[in-house]
Parts: sequence; structure tokens; C-alpha cells
Amino acid sequence: MRVPPWLVSMRLVEEERTKFRFWFPLFLLWPLLLVFVMLTFVATLLADLFSLVSGNKPGYTRFVLGVLGVVTQTRGTEVFVQDKSNHNRTVAFTLR
Repeated sequence: MRVPPWLVSMRLVEEERTKFRFWFPLFLLWPLLLVFVMLTFVATLLADLFSLVSGNKPGYTRFVLGVLGVVTQTRGTEVFVQDKSNHNRTVAFTLR
């Protein structure tokens, strides 16, 4: 089952030691995002309807559904950022 990420973990590593770890629960934002996605979905359905009436090929709703599919596949993504001035410092973000 494809579920969007529910947690972002950020950690600051300096000289192979974790100095700081912060967890941000994304599931607290899900109700807000659900409202935004529903409004976007209604707007894209209307845009597709107007495109169909004008003779163009509709594709906005399909695009939004594709973006949602990509977002649900981002679980497990890790991003590492190394500080230019201090090469021993790394910031890591993980989506869970």
C-alpha cells in the first residue's frame, strides 16, 4: 500500500558523531494537505472539463494524480548535505 511519508528525521553529524537529531511528524500536516489536495483536484477537474469543451486534450487531473503517486513513493529517501566550510559536518534528512 502506498502511503505518504509520516515523519522527517534530521540529524547533524560532526566528525562521525551525531550532535543533534530532530524528528518532525508530517502526519500532523495531513489534514491540511488533504483539504489542499481536494481543492486542487476539483480545480483540475473543472480545468479538464473546460479543455474538453474547447477541443483540447485534458490532462491536468492526470498530472495531479501522478504527482501524488510520486509523493507516496518518497518514503525511505535520504538526503545528505555537507558543509563547505567545515567538511566534517553533515546534515542528513530521512523521510520515513
